[in-house]
Amino acid sequence: MPVVSLYLNGSDVSAPQLAMFHSLRHEQLEARREFLEGENHAGRMSVRDDLAKIEESLQNLAPGRMPSSVTFRAGSQLNRTFNVPARTPKRLTIDIDPLILPLDVILASHHKALVVQVTKGDARFTTHHLGHEQQVQEIKATALADAVDESDAAEQRHRLEHLRQHLRSVEQATAPLTQRYGCDVLVLAGAEPVIDELRLLLPHTPSSLVIGTLHPSPEDTVADRQRGVAALLERHRADEEAGWSERLAEARGNGLAASGLAAVIADANSGVIRSLYVSDRLSTPGYICRRHHYVSLASGSCELDGTALTYVEDVVDELVELATSRGVELWIFEARPDLLDASQGVAAVRYPTE
Repeated sequence: MPVVSLYLNGSDVSAPQLAMFHSLRHEQLEARREFLEGENHAGRMSVRDDLAKIEESLQNLAPGRMPSSVTFRAGSQLNRTFNVPARTPKRLTIDIDPLILPLDVILASHHKALVVQVTKGDARFTTHHLGHEQQVQEIKATALADAVDESDAAEQRHRLEHLRQHLRSVEQATAPLTQRYGCDVLVLAGAEPVIDELRLLLPHTPSSLVIGTLHPSPEDTVADRQRGVAALLERHRADEEAGWSERLAEARGNGLAASGLAAVIADANSGVIRSLYVSDRLSTPGYICRRHHYVSLASGSCELDGTALTYVEDVVDELVELATSRGVELWIFEARPDLLDASQGVAAVRYPTE
């Protein structure tokens, strides 16, 4: 059964997404005419119905800010749509398998956090990735009596040891959960004294993954905590992008960097790019040859086989996909796109040559 894969960027209103879908659909149906003619009647009808249902869903979108989306459809066998708060390429494909490479790039380029929310009575472990949360474990501490004689030193020591045992249980669960769920950063949430005590217990490796702490008040909601985690992730991303910018500046000083879309595309077509740096604000129409992964800002013919180049709404997406397919390091600036202003939004580092 053929699979329809659709990637769309968020838009200020629904109409541009629908217009983009129409353009992508026309291009793909032309490009895959031979493939579809080789399918049986059921396969061709499935593709027609899938495209019609996707169009209907886009028509029903209310005006307003839309999230980027990824859709996979294959008749009754597959119907999945993911909303992602990140830049996606604008692509539609019809093939025997879903197009998952761009989604893999999106998932891999955004940190997945393990949020450890601790109180004296319990601990909750939650994964946070691209705005989606999932609780994966909970630890309950043994309950203690509420009434406490503040002058009873033995009772105070007992309560302190009880807290430390609870925090040791939290510490022992943190590293395995981080590995099991593929989390690469940690966020600790709780009262400041409790979090300070937990950080002292964490071994070096999980401790080095902590990107920040939250100290929620009793009135805070789940949404408040999620916004706090998102803010910490954005701050961490901004710090990382500053580091990427420094590496780019070093490569430029060594004469290995190209700046601007025309120069970067020339290097990409020559296959000499080691790293690609792109602002998520950059979007420019252009032309491509999908067969040979040849990219151009001007219409014409592919230099490799002379076939006419195909117009695309955003040649930057094609450049990113080209880099990904060739194993080029990809650095997309989302939190600090201004760091690439001096490079006109895109730069590349070439392999050193003699």
